[in-house]
Amino acid sequence: MNTFRKAVLLSWLILMVIACDNSNSYSEEKTSIEQLDENTFLFVVEQKIEKSIIDGNSIDDSLYVEVENGETYTISFSDAHKHVSITPGELSGSLESEENDILQYRIDEGYFAGGRFEVRIENNLLYGVLTEYGSGVWIVASEKGHLSQVPKK
Repeated sequence: MNTFRKAVLLSWLILMVIACDNSNSYSEEKTSIEQLDENTFLFVVEQKIEKSIIDGNSIDDSLYVEVENGETYTISFSDAHKHVSITPGELSGSLESEENDILQYRIDEGYFAGGRFEVRIENNLLYGVLTEYGSGVWIVASEKGHLSQVPKK
């Protein structure tokens, strides 16, 4: 191969390496809590507890069981993600704590004894936990699943 062809081939190879270098162009978008601001999400239930919990301080993950065709809730965030609305059920609440990519909302409308909705980021995905408190029992129901953003029209 003559010198000119080698130079052209080498130049082409260098350009291809530069063009394919991930650090110079596309980078995967990182999920952040700010994505919640003024947006609506679908919360698809993938796990739930099967019976009420009488007392305790936290729900052990082993109490959750997988569900098929779990309920789908529509979750809307407003006021810079300080408020949440959940349907069906006409639930609503306000931000109680925000720490390390975990948000906890106190559900004070729609459940008789109140509840909590938690949003967290795990493996660059949004997950939620909806928990209903009871009167006479600590937890009436708790459901876990992922959140996916509804495209704006």
